Amino acid sequence: TPPPANPRGGLVAPVGVSVGAAPRVFVSGAGGVLGAAPATDAVDGAVARARGEVTTFGRILDPFVDKVLVIGTLLFLLGRSGSGEPPTGPGVTPTIVAVVAFRELFVTALRAEVEKLGADFSADRLGKAKTATQCVVLTGVLLGLGAGLFADSAWRLARDASLWGMTLLTAWSGVAYTARGFRAIAGHSDSEADAVTEEEG
Repeated sequence: TPPPANPRGGLVAPVGVSVGAAPRVFVSGAGGVLGAAPATDAVDGAVARARGEVTTFGRILDPFVDKVLVIGTLLFLLGRSGSGEPPTGPGVTPTIVAVVAFRELFVTALRAEVEKLGADFSADRLGKAKTATQCVVLTGVLLGLGAGLFADSAWRLARDASLWGMTLLTAWSGVAYTARGFRAIAGHSDSEADAVTEEEG
């Protein structure tokens, strides 16, 4: 039985279309769509569990869709940050994009490797908190950009603090996932070694 459809998959295109147009009303609309994305996490997960259709493919696809949304939004905001709008622009820097993108892509590759070994590497509480924080912060930046709030220094301070806080949480969760993944891989290797020893004995 194929895994249940991920409702968030349909959010990628609207966000891309909205931010691609770039007028303020569309930027605000994209922020609203992105803000709704975390709410579907509980829905699709509950449906999959209720129907007994939690699969390895679903465990990999679900966070992958989150990463497409987050990295895509960051790339758009980075483009706006470099288009002559600072300091009233979105405030996203190349460092923020690099840290977040590296963490997300590395954890995706690590997840695929661990799941291939038969272990469950689904998102934990820290990972879910990280994703929710990313969506909340980036939604706020999109809405603030659309409303022209960053002309005010207080809003710019809140924007920058939120973006860098999000980045630190993302990096922290990446370290935690890396340790968890390497433990899973090491445990699998130890199990294989024990099995070989038993066979030889």
